[in-house]
Amino acid sequence: MAGAGSTLIGLKGKKYQLQSEKAKGGEGTVFVTGDPSVVVKVYHHPDAWTERKLKCMVCHPLNPYADGVHLLIAWPLDVVYENGAFVGYAMPFVKDTYPIYVLCRNNESHTHDCHEVFPNYNWTNSIAVAYHLAWAVNYIHQHGYIVGDMNSNNIMIHSDGSITILDVDSFDITDPDTGERFECTVGISEFLAPELQGRDLRKAKFTKHTDEFALAVHIFQLLMGNAHPFNVKVVDSVKQSLPENKLEMNIVNGNCPWVKAIDGITTPPGAPYLAMLPARMQTAFKQVFGYNATNAVAVSSRRISADMWRQLLYMFYQRAVMQGGDLIQCQANPEHFYLKGRGCEFCRAKQRYERFMAQLTAAQAKTKGPGASGSTGNSGNSNQTAAVAQSAAANTGGSSKRPWWMRLFF
Repeated sequence: MAGAGSTLIGLKGKKYQLQSEKAKGGEGTVFVTGDPSVVVKVYHHPDAWTERKLKCMVCHPLNPYADGVHLLIAWPLDVVYENGAFVGYAMPFVKDTYPIYVLCRNNESHTHDCHEVFPNYNWTNSIAVAYHLAWAVNYIHQHGYIVGDMNSNNIMIHSDGSITILDVDSFDITDPDTGERFECTVGISEFLAPELQGRDLRKAKFTKHTDEFALAVHIFQLLMGNAHPFNVKVVDSVKQSLPENKLEMNIVNGNCPWVKAIDGITTPPGAPYLAMLPARMQTAFKQVFGYNATNAVAVSSRRISADMWRQLLYMFYQRAVMQGGDLIQCQANPEHFYLKGRGCEFCRAKQRYERFMAQLTAAQAKTKGPGASGSTGNSGNSNQTAAVAQSAAANTGGSSKRPWWMRLFF
């Protein structure tokens, strides 16, 4: 099997000298080559179907530098062979980048979070990254390709706010010469559209509209402090926060409390409200996430296109950077911005979280009282309070540990 020290040959005879390993995954290993601008992915189990797909991509390429400046897509440059046998492909070497999920983190220690990418991070950086992502996806769609597996490990961000999409060998493409379709067969559930949830992805059909769903989830997380639109909280009769529903089922059923009222379901404590965004962006999210289990497939074609997101995000960003714009920097926390006249929703979200934690602490304290031990008081009520408090504590990670939805800009 090809490895460090091997010399591989491309379709037109170009030689690639494999050096050290750069990364290793389930499908293959990526090697640095003698050319500092090129890496090679060697598959663990190369097959003829993948070879045909890569040949199609090399023969019908997208411009990796479509905007004239940034490496947007790590598109295959060549198909490579060892002793005449197909083993993998060459692609651009993507350097000095971070996975997009790092931008959605904001830790008190500022380690492995948005400050690694932007030392002076503020919310406009997230808006800019969302814009660049929409731009890239729109470019891919314009040329008839489908991303398919648009997960946060495949989207890398640069310090100027631009992005690069990796693992493009999983794209869903059709050979324009032969008509053969090379499907995307992988995906991560939190970014899969409802029509793909629970399906065998080797037999499912990714489309431009499933990409539009995944893109909307990414944009939502970037703008809403890493809150996932379907990672919600259920509420019991005493209005205490209980463990979240299974995210995949919420996607199937359209349980997104940011865009519509749902009995027994609410947004997580500490998550910002959608009203902090411009009206047109609120409407866009409602159009993508406002479906239900019955009409999810029927309304999938109404999802907001990547091009429309690109336009909305560009206009939103301009409101922050243009002189006289109405996106105001928060005086209490310069990382926050808010629309003029609305006040800082991120600060309000923090206050809601603090109130929730105070209530949780009080509920936990009651469980330690006489009633909880059974010596005096109403043990039934105390036990009920204890169960609610324990459930809420499990959901928040306890009072000393920040839960996933508190990776906000505090």
